[in-house]
Amino acid sequence: MRRRVSGPFKAQQRIDMGTCVPAGATKQQRIDMGTCVSAGATKPVRAPDRSGFYLCCGISLQWVLFTQNTHCIHPRSNPMYPYAIAQVPRRSSRVKAMMTDGRHGGEALRNLVAFWVLGFVNNIGYVVMIAGAQEIAAGGVGLVYLFDIFPALLVKLSGPYWFQLVSYRQRTVAGAVWMLLSFLVVANGRHSLGQQLLGVAFSGLQSGMMEASFLAMSSFYASPVQCLTCWSSGTGLAGVGGYAWVAGLHVWGGLSFQATLELASVFPVLYVLVFLLVLDTSKLPPPRTCNYMPIPDASSQDAGVAVAVVAVEGTKDQLKLRKKELELEKTLAEEPPATELHDASTMGFRAKMNFIMTLGPYIIPLATVYLAEYTMQTGVWSAIGFPVESKEARASFYSSAGLAYQAGVFISRSSGVLFQATRPILYLMPALQVLLLVFFTLVAATHFWYNWSLLVVCFVVGLLGGGVYVNAYTLLSKEIAPSHVELALAAVSVGDTIGVMFADCAGLVLQGCLYSINNLPGASIDVTC
Repeated sequence: MRRRVSGPFKAQQRIDMGTCVPAGATKQQRIDMGTCVSAGATKPVRAPDRSGFYLCCGISLQWVLFTQNTHCIHPRSNPMYPYAIAQVPRRSSRVKAMMTDGRHGGEALRNLVAFWVLGFVNNIGYVVMIAGAQEIAAGGVGLVYLFDIFPALLVKLSGPYWFQLVSYRQRTVAGAVWMLLSFLVVANGRHSLGQQLLGVAFSGLQSGMMEASFLAMSSFYASPVQCLTCWSSGTGLAGVGGYAWVAGLHVWGGLSFQATLELASVFPVLYVLVFLLVLDTSKLPPPRTCNYMPIPDASSQDAGVAVAVVAVEGTKDQLKLRKKELELEKTLAEEPPATELHDASTMGFRAKMNFIMTLGPYIIPLATVYLAEYTMQTGVWSAIGFPVESKEARASFYSSAGLAYQAGVFISRSSGVLFQATRPILYLMPALQVLLLVFFTLVAATHFWYNWSLLVVCFVVGLLGGGVYVNAYTLLSKEIAPSHVELALAAVSVGDTIGVMFADCAGLVLQGCLYSINNLPGASIDVTC
């Protein structure tokens, strides 16, 4: 039974009542959009219990229904339509996101700084563990890579199905705790390989969960592209910073590896402080669940009476809503129908899986470029040296190649606001990276180009890798429907981790093959080529 909607409504009344009705909407449009407002509706009256809810009363009150922690769902997406009430998120984060077109507006400097620092700190723990792999397990460096990557892969694969149940604040605190545990457990487990590998696993959990979380979190800010670029730039510099931390304090500074890790405990503290004090967290939603509840049907005599209970920010945010009233009217007029207001966090398991399967155009380039570049790092570059017979020469080239690579990564990951790759270019860069893998393999096997100028090509490898990383995410944020960007960013982040996992295996085999060709001892796996 359709509810009667009549009478003119002021813009502020529509905002306070949580409706998404343009100024010139007809009666039928208001009905289709789930509006249940009587003709004499007035501005809301604050409920006395400080619950943050308001009662929008009509002629008489017959039924009151309210549900907390829900998102704005279009009634037609509910099988119980028209007996479902269109509800608004408690913190109105989606409404705020609509008030500013995040793809065209600028972002506050504090948020850009926060994303950069969070990206740097998030990845530096992972890099420190990799840089100290020889100290952790001299005869099993591959185990350190495995225990650092595999937990990250697990959390990224599963995250899209449970992230919405845990707030960003809670995830950040958990990530900081895991980072702190990783440093302390490894530092105090010098005589137990199992304990040290457990600490490495904590590092993998932290970096994997928080990378997916912060990438997704950028969708709530005014300019996701700028936030993603700052995050990517910070992660790019973390590669250099992590190695510099270990080299500066342990190798050159003379501190023990234990002391180096214990001093790194400052990073988890910085992690939390930046999130809480620098980043504008008011834009972020609370943990989200969504339940539909039926509204009892009214008799024909009372069909003109309806009550909507709506969640709003509270008195402080009312001023912000009033100031942005005109901007909201303009945005709503440009937005597609309200069916796109559906929040992807409320999707079921099968629906999410089907949606994630459509993200291959972003996941495959990430996985491919990381597979190629990490195969070079773990396998090919370790078999190059001038001369190749010298262990010290091979180690020198490997370190120099890694530094050139990290410099390229930092530069390209910082270019997201200057250059946006199209789909064809995004697909071209991984293909070029695979060609460079073939090139370096032939160099290591035949020595047809064998001098320090190869470092220029290593720099290009970093440019391609960092370019795919930042452009895949920024392109996604522009092409995916706004209601699904958060889920998509979290899901696509699994691509680089999958690539690294396969690269670790391929690199061991390729290293053994190249060592065999050059008659070098010490390969992790004996392969005859």
